[in-house]
Amino acid sequence: MNRHYRIKPVDIPPKDWSDQDISKAFQIVNQLIINLYNPGDVVAASLRFIDAAESGYGLDIGQVYVDANGFLKVVREGEAFAPSFSMVVTMGTVTVTS
Repeated sequence: MNRHYRIKPVDIPPKDWSDQDISKAFQIVNQLIINLYNPGDVVAASLRFIDAAESGYGLDIGQVYVDANGFLKVVREGEAFAPSFSMVVTMGTVTVTS
């Protein structure tokens, strides 16, 4: 939960809701939604990634991956990633007669 924007407890509204009471209730619900999708700062002593992606291909903006050199990177807007694949082609002897 985002600790930068604390939400005060909601007062019990009167039996007859006024426009101001309804507006206040909506403001509190909207602030809760904002806090859910913007959790704020994270302070941690350690961080472990289990099965992190090896490329930014297919990831959304803001997701992280570990590059080929072992560096943690974040997918930024405007970056393009091509899929990685390897291919082995073998050819045998071809004889053409006419």
